[in-house]
Amino acid sequence: MNTLTISDLTIGHGKHIVASSLNAQLAAGKLTCLVGRNGVGKSTLLKTLAGFLPPIHGEIRYSGTNGSDDIVITPDSGRRTDNGRLAKRVSVVLTGRPDVSMMTARDIVGLGRSPYTDMWGTLRDSDREVVESSMERVGIGNLSERNIETLSDGECQKVLIAKALTQETPIILLDEPTAFLDYPSKVETMRLMKAIAAENNGGGHHAQGVLLSTHDMEMALHLADEVWLMTQDRRLLHGTPKELEDALTKENLKISF
Repeated sequence: MNTLTISDLTIGHGKHIVASSLNAQLAAGKLTCLVGRNGVGKSTLLKTLAGFLPPIHGEIRYSGTNGSDDIVITPDSGRRTDNGRLAKRVSVVLTGRPDVSMMTARDIVGLGRSPYTDMWGTLRDSDREVVESSMERVGIGNLSERNIETLSDGECQKVLIAKALTQETPIILLDEPTAFLDYPSKVETMRLMKAIAAENNGGGHHAQGVLLSTHDMEMALHLADEVWLMTQDRRLLHGTPKELEDALTKENLKISF
């Protein structure tokens, strides 16, 4: 099952086109890594898929439980898109630490329930259960009462991932989640996202499509189920790491399989 489909997509900032004619599908239950050299438009693509930037041309389709409740974003529909509905389909983990103070890890994770709460953000018992479950899934139950400012970069990244899980979306987008982590934390984060993508109803969770951008090529291509490669000529290629071996070589992103 595909959680997201992009068709003939053009992305950019205002009238400045970064890349065009992009086509790909994000599969549920798989870890997909978005790779490419600096400046090819990876962050712009993620921001467009997250709804932060409108598409210039083409279509983004977020799959629902059936075709009738799909969310479709085009240049014409972008401003009319219900952000509340989109927030129940896509959760986003950005690079860096949250710019907040005097909030515990649990407080931050609880913000992921915002699409489901009232205007004051009041958490119901069911919301609190989701918060606790999400923290346990990423292994930070013991950090719940810690102030976010006291956590290491690796611990903070887990808090943000738990927040995304708490949002209960079929799609999780991550922009350079390992950028500021030491090597053991990089490995742990990548393995965690692969495990999250693979989880299914057997554990009470629906399989999710996970798309993350990264420059950690060796780790990404050994752990990824699928790869989206943005080339220097602004094309988007997709397939398994093995299938894209020649393309990766041309982009000087070759590793040994």
